[in-house]
Amino acid sequence: MSDAKGIRFEMEACFARLDQMVTNARPEAIRGFFMRIILPLYKNAQRERWMSENASEGEQWMQLTSEAYAKRKKKIAAEKSYPGGGTKLMILSGALVGAATGDGPGLYAIASGTQFTIGIDIGQVDYAGYASEKRPTMKFSDETIASWTEPLSKFIFGGEK
Repeated sequence: MSDAKGIRFEMEACFARLDQMVTNARPEAIRGFFMRIILPLYKNAQRERWMSENASEGEQWMQLTSEAYAKRKKKIAAEKSYPGGGTKLMILSGALVGAATGDGPGLYAIASGTQFTIGIDIGQVDYAGYASEKRPTMKFSDETIASWTEPLSKFIFGGEK
């Protein structure tokens, strides 16, 4: 039993040291890293999500349940010359996908200290929260998150720029 306590203590000390290293890292360098490296990775993941209708994140969005809405969506897209012709889920005018991917107005990215927040400004796309209730737009797979945390870990602990 004393060995297990000793190992637990060493692990707790190790995690405390790792936490201290992250906290004491140069916050301005981490903010720059977030904006220069992580934000483009996020944008690419979002583009893949929208083009694959979320299959890139593990589970494809559920299909439209209303045939009437599907027809109306295609008609609106044709009348307004929206790209895609209303055939892609969650894309009609392009406002929501543009905000999510950063290809249009509405994406915000805030790097503060060792925190990084990305979201969609509902002042720009007021239906973003409602649209995401049934078809997630800001939830990412473990694989995607790992693809972001790996370069960050290397940056903090390996000094990569």
